[in-house]
Amino acid sequence: MSKKSTVCLQIFKAIGNAIRDAQITFEKLQAQINEKDARVIELKHQVDQLLNLAIKNSISQGTTYKTKMAEFEKEIITLEEELDRLKAQRSVAQMDASSGEFIYRNIRMIMEQIDNVPVDVQKSLLRMLVHSIVVYDEAVEINMYIQPECMPSTLAQLPLKEENPALINDQNEVLASTPSVSPERQVWGLLLDKSRVTDVEQIQLVISFYRRRYGKLEFSLDQPFPQKPQKPPPINIIQQALIVKTFISAHPEETYLSAAAKLNLHRKRISKMLSMLDMLPPNFVEKAKDYTDPRILYNMNVKNINRILCHPCPKTIEEKLNALTSSPSNAQ
Repeated sequence: MSKKSTVCLQIFKAIGNAIRDAQITFEKLQAQINEKDARVIELKHQVDQLLNLAIKNSISQGTTYKTKMAEFEKEIITLEEELDRLKAQRSVAQMDASSGEFIYRNIRMIMEQIDNVPVDVQKSLLRMLVHSIVVYDEAVEINMYIQPECMPSTLAQLPLKEENPALINDQNEVLASTPSVSPERQVWGLLLDKSRVTDVEQIQLVISFYRRRYGKLEFSLDQPFPQKPQKPPPINIIQQALIVKTFISAHPEETYLSAAAKLNLHRKRISKMLSMLDMLPPNFVEKAKDYTDPRILYNMNVKNINRILCHPCPKTIEEKLNALTSSPSNAQ
């Protein structure tokens, strides 16, 4: 699949997710509306019963009656206000199960064939689905058509890329045809003519839009970027080297390879740490083993220390080691 098709696939995957979300929202709102409608009908039935009893003088129309009627009316008014709000939210969603299934089916059909049809047909097919796209800072608003009469039921009849149309008169004779308009243009024109349908119902999908600069500017629709992996906290390499040395001294039968498995370290790292420890001045080891400042520990690693130890002058080594561990700003 080409890079452009991969991007299209991501976009339409986000559209499909938004459509399913809209269906779920619609179904939840419809369930709430049905529940409140049923409660309103029940309350009105109770009001009618109470009113009939009062008309027949079966009950007194005193304070208790008036209080009960007032409670019923208050609850009915509250429920009707909530119903108006829920119905407004439902109308904003503008999504029912049939239109959602139709649009998602067309998305899947297009994405299965988009690499096999010419560019002109790709563009026109997308225009059959999408009316407009508006990009905001944190969301993308996509207005989509609901028009079964304008979408082809299959793409099998569309011309493939690099297809050479031919007119077959009989089984033994094939005469090459050169139409004045390419098949791609013919199909595109057909679809564009179909798109000129007036008063076509549309739905509006709002998809979350994420962006970040991680080496380069990246975008994501519907799904936020995964969290960047946290760097492990720096360790005190001198302290770790002393632990390794103690283990090796206590277990002389262990090789670096067997010790590596038990200490969860690489064999080469064990060798480098022990070699580094043998070359470091004892006073530096005694002082550095208790360091906890992460800025110093980040800079006090095997690579930096071994680079310093390669210097031929002991005094220079001591100065560089002190500079390495005494200035946190150098460790940043």
